[in-house]
Amino acid sequence: METSSPPTRLLGLGSRTFPETGFSLLIPQSRPSVIEKRPIQAGDAPVGISEDASHSEVDQSVIEADRLLAAGQIQAAFLKIKAVIGHQPANAHALRVLGKIFAASGHVEEADAAFRASLELNPGAAATWMGLGLLCRDRRQTGEARHCFQQAVLLSPEDPFLLSNLAVVLGDSGQIAESIRYFEAALRVFPQAMTAHSNLLLTLHYDLAGTPVRLKQEHQRWAERHAPPVSTSIQSQNRATRRSDQGPIRVGFLSGDFRSHPVGRLLSAVWRQWLANEVRIHAYETAGPADDLTRELRNRADVWRRLDGLSDEAAADQIAADQIDVLIDLSGHTSGHRLGVLHCRPAPVQMTWFGYPNTTGLASVDYRLTDGEADPPGVEDRYSERLIRLPRVAWVYQPTEPSLPVLPRPSARGERFTWGCLNNPAKVHTGCLEVWGRILKEVPESQLVLLVRDDAESRERIHQGLMSAGARPEQWIFVLPGTSRQYNQYHHQVDVMLDPFPYNGAVTTADALWMGVPVLGLCGDSYHSRQGWMIARAMGLEEWICPSPEALITRAVALAKNPGAIQTLSASLRPRLQASPLMDHAGFARQLLGVLRESAAGSVPPIYTKGATAS
Repeated sequence: METSSPPTRLLGLGSRTFPETGFSLLIPQSRPSVIEKRPIQAGDAPVGISEDASHSEVDQSVIEADRLLAAGQIQAAFLKIKAVIGHQPANAHALRVLGKIFAASGHVEEADAAFRASLELNPGAAATWMGLGLLCRDRRQTGEARHCFQQAVLLSPEDPFLLSNLAVVLGDSGQIAESIRYFEAALRVFPQAMTAHSNLLLTLHYDLAGTPVRLKQEHQRWAERHAPPVSTSIQSQNRATRRSDQGPIRVGFLSGDFRSHPVGRLLSAVWRQWLANEVRIHAYETAGPADDLTRELRNRADVWRRLDGLSDEAAADQIAADQIDVLIDLSGHTSGHRLGVLHCRPAPVQMTWFGYPNTTGLASVDYRLTDGEADPPGVEDRYSERLIRLPRVAWVYQPTEPSLPVLPRPSARGERFTWGCLNNPAKVHTGCLEVWGRILKEVPESQLVLLVRDDAESRERIHQGLMSAGARPEQWIFVLPGTSRQYNQYHHQVDVMLDPFPYNGAVTTADALWMGVPVLGLCGDSYHSRQGWMIARAMGLEEWICPSPEALITRAVALAKNPGAIQTLSASLRPRLQASPLMDHAGFARQLLGVLRESAAGSVPPIYTKGATAS
């Protein structure tokens, strides 16, 4: 396999990927994109500060340490800042840089102490509050992170990056309206903040008051602002021509999620079905950490290139040089995206798929891969891309814990009837809590298991939302994010999952079905609010998707009265999932390859509609 990794490109501002949410925080570029604990040799001799150094010399040494950190020279930066603090122990700026060094090297407790010591000396430093806020969010301390960014915004209310970061952590805790308000404030100050604008687009999908029209307009605004017409010189430089040879089709995949993530799991299921004489797989990694699944995907790819140190134009040059036939984006507007590369048109055919529940907004992206249930006929004008509706489903499922057994449901074990939601906590807003609280009120002997962040303020928000709907505090149990195995074992505690709305679960829903837990949800009018319906249709479980909140409450009350029927269904869910299109990896990969070949050949791919079959 051919690989390449470009040199690091230093920018004034970058973004930090948070894979569990899809959002990017705006950060000083001195902070590496991947945090890993690295040894710092504290016993090495300090350098660069004499005993009679002037204040200006000390300040210059702090700046130099920050510069070294930005260049990735963590040990040298540490030695430089150690010398400064040895000379001036109460230097707030130096302590802030020390906090950044510790955070970059994975020494989170030491970083926390350094930032807080700096703030004791200078509580009016917005940059230090920002550094501590970034660290707290890394540690999933959402409430602390929110407090830090709120303090920073009070000190610097017109800083668009602080406003955007506050918006992200507000979204983390389900405060969607407030999150949108701060993103919009950031964009009023700095309209060219592309990452903040992409974050706003993602957040709008969580908004119960959102509409397809608003989403379409905001995606168009993003494209007008951040993807203006490309110059003729760039287009001619980067536009690839169709190859004339008849060798294997060359398919490029552009993503920051080649790892234990829904995108990585999907690609693993598909790539292993393709033969070397059919497809040459080119992986273009944009960001993100590596894990065991990354290594598996590396072994399956023919070419693997990292793009995170390249400009959009340079990355497009590389893709064009690889003579890709079809380039598939799997990020959309989520963290680590490189839509600017697609804007440069490095491949003759460009598509977007799966990783983002909407349009890119780019005229340079030709197609969006979807299906007729999530995107039924009549929604075409919502997208800048032309829709290719795959015959049965738009993606396939692969479990992370295939050997974990399905156990009897709690009610079948003589325990309380238990509802559950193990989705991203950001999806659980006041609208969900009102409906679920009413279910608990109507079924007073039942309880609810909720996945939450380790954040007292977020838990209090959930408490208040459920109680205001008539539920009692003893009716819910909070569980925290854990390992993949722990997450799957949480399903043993649940009789019926409740799907959040309007942003449904997708792979999370399939995980529940794999573990024998049926999922009750709503059907909306957009791709992101129709994932539950798509999965139910593929499984023959249409009766589990309701047309309105009132219908969902009525259905839930009826289900709780017949736990025996739920146990019978539970025992059948895993084999039904295995027999469904969602786990027909070979059939899906074959159909997808057919579409890609037709596209690469220059013919218009078939636009499948509901009920159609592949030719």
